[in-house]
Amino acid sequence: MLNAGKAVLHIEYKGPISKVCADRPARFSTILKNRDLDAAILGRC
Repeated sequence: MLNAGKAVLHIEYKGPISKVCADRPARFSTILKNRDLDAAILGRC
């Protein structure tokens, strides 16, 4: 997907956003969500 130029979404459910962003896979779009799986996004990087 990455080689084809497609967006790849990485979702985390715990941890501070600063750590989540620092540890995210290269070239992935990352969001931090809660376990309720509702529409709320707690952070993004």
